[in-house]
Amino acid sequence: MLRFFVRHTPVVYAVGFSTMALCVGAFLSWTRSDASLNRAGALIIIAGVLLGASRFYEWVQQKVQTWISSRFDAVASDAIRTIESEAGRPLSTAKKDEVMRVIRKDLDTEVSGVIDGGRKRLKLWELWLIVAGTFLNGFGDVLVGILKR
Repeated sequence: MLRFFVRHTPVVYAVGFSTMALCVGAFLSWTRSDASLNRAGALIIIAGVLLGASRFYEWVQQKVQTWISSRFDAVASDAIRTIESEAGRPLSTAKKDEVMRVIRKDLDTEVSGVIDGGRKRLKLWELWLIVAGTFLNGFGDVLVGILKR
């Protein structure tokens, strides 16, 4: 559960804020001014725009790359020792360099895939928040008026 919240922190904040704005706006528009739902829609749009402007995944990618760079040699050395023990003989320097290059390439590919997946999910949530907020901003009072009849 903690992994989910850490991995999706900006989305959790934006959707949580938007849900709160929607609930408060719906309550106020039902009990007081119909235009309160329109204002809640404007707040939801702001949350969506801020979500899209966040550089969360760039920050995560930088932290992961720094962490990998600081520990790569130790991990690659362990992998080479494992390969050598399974082969029963030491690897040549050229083969060791090849193994390290392949490990680095695969690791970079895997990290990029995970980061890109997160970026795509963030963009999807940004789109949904902006569309829903724009709809409420434009038609919230009309919607409340229809429901009050």
